[in-house]
Amino acid sequence: MNKDPGTILGMIYLAAVLIIIFLPMAERWHKGKLRSKAFRKAAEKLGFDFAEKSDIFLNSAAKQCGLWDYLKYPNLILEILGIYLEKIRNVAYNISISHGEMKIFDFYYAKRYKSRFKSIKTCAFAEFDIYTNFPKFAINPVPADFFNRAHRKIFGPGNTDFDTYREFSEKYYLHCCDEEKKGETLRLLSPSVITALEKTKDLTIYANGRHIAYCSSDGGIKPEELASFAEEAKNVIQMIYSNLCPQNLSR
Repeated sequence: MNKDPGTILGMIYLAAVLIIIFLPMAERWHKGKLRSKAFRKAAEKLGFDFAEKSDIFLNSAAKQCGLWDYLKYPNLILEILGIYLEKIRNVAYNISISHGEMKIFDFYYAKRYKSRFKSIKTCAFAEFDIYTNFPKFAINPVPADFFNRAHRKIFGPGNTDFDTYREFSEKYYLHCCDEEKKGETLRLLSPSVITALEKTKDLTIYANGRHIAYCSSDGGIKPEELASFAEEAKNVIQMIYSNLCPQNLSR
């Protein structure tokens, strides 16, 4: 029996819609698998253990210290519905670091106007013992939009605490969550730390309690950059840790 031309056109239209919806999802899934395979190869070459997905302890530690709330793009409707789009993938662990443990992983998160696959930061996440107590602070890249450029031109860089380090102040903004601990935070950022950070761009550092994270810009790092990223993160994290006051250090 011949089908009505309208029915055939409807089926073609439906098939086209399904392709448009599911093809990008399939492409992102395929790219994600290729990325995991490349990261596994890079991690194992460096002597790190590797897992494609995170365990409950890493998720719990990262959420408990507030890293996820700080990194992810807020989506009020999704949060009201109880839907969380952040995911940890490609975890390299068993990374040697003094007085603590470090892991490196991809953090996928919801970000408006961008595909899920592009919404990645690669994070080096260090956890020290229970006697370690970092003041809660964040170092962010200064946005390069028109408003921020105009504001900085009229009122100055804003990072008045870093007048000695003009290049650093032009690129990064320090946010101290507790004004009473601002002096303590500034002591952590010694000249050696600033010198190391001045060589970088678009990274985020977040610290709170016994945890500190060193995170890449959006898009994450390439698998072949894993060795250099691990070395940079270890260097900066250990320098900041060594600047903690005695009462904030391990017993």
